[in-house]
Amino acid sequence: MTEDTTGSASGSNEPEGDDDLPIYEPPFGLDAVPDFCERLVEYLIVESPDDEFTFEGVEGEESQGVWILPLGGYDPNEDRTLTEGAPADRELPPGGYAEVADTWAQGVRRVLHQAWGAPLVRTPKLVGVSQEPEGILDFLMVAVSIDRAEMWDRGELCCVLLTSWDGEPMTSMLRQILVVLPREYAFGGMAVLADDEITVHDLIMHGEHPLELRRRAWLMSTLAGQGEVRVRDTALEASRFSLRSRGGTTTVWTFADDGRVLVLMQDPDSEFITSAAGQLIADQLSGAEAHSAGDAADAAHPEELLEEARLILIARMLDGIPDDLRELIAAPAENGRGEPGEHELEFRMLGDQPLPIISGAVWFDGEHWRVTRNLLEIGSLNDFGMDDFGFADAVRRPYRLGGSFTVDDVAGRATDERRRQIEHLFAACPYPEQQRPADHERLGYGLPRDSTHAELVAQIERITEAWWSTDPGSVDWKDRTFSVGGRDLRDDDGRVLRTVLAVAEPWTVEVLQAWVGGLSDAMEDRWGAAFEMHAREPKTGMERKTPVARVMRGIGIMSAPMWWVNGHAVALVAGAPDPSTGEEPQAIIVIGRADAVVDIMRGTRAWELRQRTRVIASLATEVAGEPAPQEIAWRGPHLAGSSVRPDAVRGRVRADDHYWVWHFAHDGRGLLMSFPVDAAAAEEARLSFEDQARLFAGVPVDLLSLVTDRDPDGLYPVVTRERPGGSAIPGFLPTASALPAVQAVFWRDAYDWRASGGMLERVRPAFAAAAEAAEAEGDADAAPDSALDTAPDSAHDTIRGDDQHAAPDTSNPFATLYSAVIGVPQLQWAVGAGEEFGSHILADDRYSSVVFGHPVAFEQAEAAYARLGDVHRVALTGSLNQFLDTVLGMPPRRYVLDAALANPDPRNRAEIAFLLLDDLDDLDASVQLSHLTPINVLFENPTLGADDRLLLIRLLEAGAQAGPGLGGPGVARHPIVQLAGRDLDDALIEPFVHSLLMRGELDLTAPALPDGRSVLAYVEAGEFAHGRSRTGLLAQLREAQGGFPFEP
Repeated sequence: MTEDTTGSASGSNEPEGDDDLPIYEPPFGLDAVPDFCERLVEYLIVESPDDEFTFEGVEGEESQGVWILPLGGYDPNEDRTLTEGAPADRELPPGGYAEVADTWAQGVRRVLHQAWGAPLVRTPKLVGVSQEPEGILDFLMVAVSIDRAEMWDRGELCCVLLTSWDGEPMTSMLRQILVVLPREYAFGGMAVLADDEITVHDLIMHGEHPLELRRRAWLMSTLAGQGEVRVRDTALEASRFSLRSRGGTTTVWTFADDGRVLVLMQDPDSEFITSAAGQLIADQLSGAEAHSAGDAADAAHPEELLEEARLILIARMLDGIPDDLRELIAAPAENGRGEPGEHELEFRMLGDQPLPIISGAVWFDGEHWRVTRNLLEIGSLNDFGMDDFGFADAVRRPYRLGGSFTVDDVAGRATDERRRQIEHLFAACPYPEQQRPADHERLGYGLPRDSTHAELVAQIERITEAWWSTDPGSVDWKDRTFSVGGRDLRDDDGRVLRTVLAVAEPWTVEVLQAWVGGLSDAMEDRWGAAFEMHAREPKTGMERKTPVARVMRGIGIMSAPMWWVNGHAVALVAGAPDPSTGEEPQAIIVIGRADAVVDIMRGTRAWELRQRTRVIASLATEVAGEPAPQEIAWRGPHLAGSSVRPDAVRGRVRADDHYWVWHFAHDGRGLLMSFPVDAAAAEEARLSFEDQARLFAGVPVDLLSLVTDRDPDGLYPVVTRERPGGSAIPGFLPTASALPAVQAVFWRDAYDWRASGGMLERVRPAFAAAAEAAEAEGDADAAPDSALDTAPDSAHDTIRGDDQHAAPDTSNPFATLYSAVIGVPQLQWAVGAGEEFGSHILADDRYSSVVFGHPVAFEQAEAAYARLGDVHRVALTGSLNQFLDTVLGMPPRRYVLDAALANPDPRNRAEIAFLLLDDLDDLDASVQLSHLTPINVLFENPTLGADDRLLLIRLLEAGAQAGPGLGGPGVARHPIVQLAGRDLDDALIEPFVHSLLMRGELDLTAPALPDGRSVLAYVEAGEFAHGRSRTGLLAQLREAQGGFPFEP
């Protein structure tokens, strides 16, 4: 119990022993509640107690300038009358203590309503792109899960009453809380909580002295604008300098004679200008009724709404800048000749207040550079940094902050005459050049400020350990485990973690390089010498198709030092990127899984690998009697727009002393598994079913369906579960009973070949695995020391020194992951990974003896390739898997589509056509290759069936013409005429016609035949060679002509 600071009696009016009751009531009656609250407000205004306090027997606490006190409550967990066998208490009402508490709580609400009038009812308001609480009261309501508050304005302070059951009324916990907070807190956003220190941004100008900034402002304004002008009619004496680019980006510097500076910027393309106003409108229209009203207003005057919202945000942004500096913004000015100076900014009126149209503002108070609290709040709500307010394009880059500002820097490749003008301008500048800032200031906030190089290395090392057992997306937002230098790492599909650690500009890149050099030295001191990672294969120049290489190419830095740390790759990707990328000089930390660094297939595309393995397997069947490739059903995805799920294909390749079993699917994914050729070696390497299942961990469930409980048909050995329905294994059905008995498992996603989770576990540091196993068994003392112990629980934790940090595992995991023991290099050689491949390789004596065990003639190899067939012919006559074996990458889809639509086999037609139509952005079916549209081609097919209706719908979605195509009725055929003339039942035709009528804008009375007749006239005539009645079709067309096409 805390001390009663009011001097009043601290004794309770409640009977002795009330502490054991499941209810809470303050030590006074209901009628005394309003007066208690009034005295409490007076006390808080005068005393403003911190932390815990007691007022008139009621204990309260303070946090963030808000005072919280209980006024009532009920806890069912403490209610002994609810226990089984408890005697009835005749003094309690029927609802027991819950009813007593509820009566009290409603009474408190009633007496406050009577004393203070109707309250302002508040509900939690969430704003911004992340939908965060708008103010401290909203935050508190979200934190305690109460969705309604009653608030009374009591002058300097506001009283808020929160009353809520946390579940079912009368059976859950009842909470009644009195919150007292300053008026500005109650009606303001989170910015009101910020202290003055948060507005200080001393490095925003990259260490440049205010006089140096004045020099640069004078030079740029004189060079490209009206030069220096003096502000008139204000309390402060000041000079103004403006710069406006051709694109409209404007910078206005105002230097007061007392040493203070105000900088206004307007970047019309900044995120603030383009998106902040829309977000504010969305936040204000967060309720359903407000949305309805707002939508109507937005539809009527969208630009007016946006303009008003933008002005409101600008007014907020400027609130906090000293009044005498703000007075300078719109004040008139004159040049040295006494002529009026033009203001480069536009102004609008908000009420009676003129506001500049700006995207950002900063000021110098004589000692510190500052931004307003409200600008920070706008940035927080919209996930903006300073560059999103236009700082980069309006200030940092044109004035080369952190870099030199000389004639050479400004003149660049100017003509000799222009250069002389610039030299004269520099010589005339009245403001002398200032000493350059220290290196640690020149990059501004582009460097981590609170971590040494050694600490950054320790943080990275901590992440490489934590990533084995913790998903970065699952940690609490306060948890800094996956943070380096205060920067959170971004997770790319669970394979790469990365963050920009430092940034520079081209004129400060040498400072970045020096800093990166120090970080690299610290890494080498801890992890040893680095190896060089290249985004391209050094020998062939081919792009490496791996997640790490894609990050490097994306920013335009093609090589980087890399270390192996605890089974993960750590790359320091740093420097000046290729100019074509438009990226700024930067340093990025990339942490990758072991299989995210190099491609097991060395750049060979999945299509090529599929074709190579298919040809090898076909030859092996021919010359060595190996099992032939075969199609296999699985639980893969349907083709877009259809119910078609194509079969996968599987086969086997012998790679010296290992067999590799392959599976390929229509969506480009695949599965590779190896086991020894020698039966004895295979038996020796055999795992238990549980261990084998763990090896397959991480493989998607649909790919697992290719091998779980499947008949191998001689392709691979199988291990079975000893006790069906035994212990659950993640990713497997409890009923799964058979798996391939293999040593290695790799699978392909939409982009890369990946090692299974079980494969990656093989390169996990032994101490980390042992620690987790010990923790799982509850024996923490048995776990060896690990750097994982240094992972902080929150942002307030610090990293221990290296003397307490266990040495990391810096061994190369490739020796395990891509070992010859499991056959990886043998497979790479057998399929020619990263190399040319063809009949001459297959017929080579050494190759054929290792892969086939028999000689292969060149003619045999050529024939194996020839059997794949031509792409168009296979589309016309073959199956989907035959088509995929033939293509080397998806061919131009439109130029193969007609052949697929003409395929006489209904299943093959559907599979190939739907595959081609899978990406509608890559196929325009409105293009005709002949006088027939794609729909004409489909309707010509002799095996046209009811299942083809979905294919028709997909063609229409792809832009195919629903009516006659090019050439009109004299050349082309109208699809409905085409259907009516075919010897098919109305029951088959009518669904196709319905789709054409619903999805195509057809005029059934327009000429559609060479003789000028319309579709409707043609069907009404009823003259068909097949002699069938078309009464159903005619009724359908007549109804459609009336505007009501029916669904058959």
